Amino acid sequence: ERDKAGDVTWRVIFINHPAEVNGRRTIDFSILTHPAKPKPENARLYAWQYNAGEDWMVTTPQLWQRPVPAWNGPGSKYALRKDLDKPVYLCGEQELKEAWWTASGAPTSIPHEKAGEWRKDKPPYWRYLFTGEATFMNLNEMNRLYEDKAIFYLERLVRIGRWVGWFMDPYQPAQTSQNVAMGDAWFRPLDSVRTNELPWQAGFTMPFMRDTYKRLARVHAENNVPQRQHTRANNSARMLESFLWNTLMLQDCGARFRAYDIDLITTYPNSLYRAMGMNYSGLLATMVPSEAPTGSGDNPRFDRQMLGLGLLHDFGVTRGGEIVAGASLGLAHMEHQEQAVRLLNRLSEFGFFEDAGIEKLPFWRNDAQVRMGDRPGDESQVRVTVYRRPLEDGKGCKALFVILNESKRDVELPLDIRDPGRVLGGPNTQRYGDAIGRAAIPSKLQSVWAAVRSNSADVPVLIDLESDEPIGKTKEKGERYGPIFVPYHDYRILYAEHSDN
Repeated sequence: ERDKAGDVTWRVIFINHPAEVNGRRTIDFSILTHPAKPKPENARLYAWQYNAGEDWMVTTPQLWQRPVPAWNGPGSKYALRKDLDKPVYLCGEQELKEAWWTASGAPTSIPHEKAGEWRKDKPPYWRYLFTGEATFMNLNEMNRLYEDKAIFYLERLVRIGRWVGWFMDPYQPAQTSQNVAMGDAWFRPLDSVRTNELPWQAGFTMPFMRDTYKRLARVHAENNVPQRQHTRANNSARMLESFLWNTLMLQDCGARFRAYDIDLITTYPNSLYRAMGMNYSGLLATMVPSEAPTGSGDNPRFDRQMLGLGLLHDFGVTRGGEIVAGASLGLAHMEHQEQAVRLLNRLSEFGFFEDAGIEKLPFWRNDAQVRMGDRPGDESQVRVTVYRRPLEDGKGCKALFVILNESKRDVELPLDIRDPGRVLGGPNTQRYGDAIGRAAIPSKLQSVWAAVRSNSADVPVLIDLESDEPIGKTKEKGERYGPIFVPYHDYRILYAEHSDN
């Protein structure tokens, strides 16, 4: 509560209606403060590339060129266990010793006797997907009993097998905490249940899940094994971000298309995606395409929507999910991957995946610097996030404008760079003549384009990063461009620069 002087009092309210309390009562609760930890080096590269999804098949020199491994297919050299029906945590000691090279990324020339000296902190990291109940270690009690049992089973996998982490799939402790028969929930006295209240009281198991990861982090540290846990979750993973490496937003955690008209923007609130891309969160997040009733083959908007959401909120997107033991596990692939590959090349050329020098101006706090149209982004639901970095020669600045249309219709609005000094270091100096000069013009149109170039060569423009389309400056005062057409629930990404030369 903030008073008139601006002083803040933090009150935690546990009781929302009068109740009789007999004897001493205690209440356990957890407080998560931020920043819990900084994001790792090369965070955007990791979020887009080094995760549980399949790699982007990009062949340009400036992007990633490591081969895509087969995980547990027949004859795969990365198969962790010989018997896929056997829960991995029940593997014998010899099996774990034989698999430790793969699990830790160590050269096979290092004997297991030297395993304790090996530590690999750079990606890729090989984590292992479990099937069926093995994901939960066959322990449905997500309470203190679960915590103790999980550490007992996982400790030997770290100590002997040198595992850097697991795919906890899915992370949803609330399901078990609401289980009256086997979980931690309990029925309330019927005379205490009021209108719009539930007849049972869910158990608060989050502290035990957090302690599970915390104790597991100690196990990794004691054995000199980096901890690279990841999970399938959305905002629930934020309680665990001190100990998680990344979380996958797939299926119902943020990437499930319900129908043509019930897409990601319709189904999930903007606040969810915003939470997953917060600057102060040390948790990496990646959206993974999921199977949908519609699919995306006949409508590129669904694939483009994922890319736009990832860029607007600053979390990663992968082209598809891993195939494990011959099963797709409900995952899917982008049907229009060529547009994403082109985009990734352009992003790499810009320096999007390099930590040094890049600054993000997120849509939730940049309205004074940039805006689509004349209404604030929260009102128009056309949001703009800016990424800026110095030019290669150091004599100016360049910027990307990611525009996502979350409104209920197509829009055609001007982009107003309201503070060009803050965004670009000065007015946009990119000219129409330069843009046309970069475009591939058919020979039959050379004379026509030459006339266009000569008439408009000095007009300042923005460049569509995907199509190379130039968007000219309006005749209005200031740095105003367009109007720019953005389809319903789709995105545009534009480039501008200010050069002092």
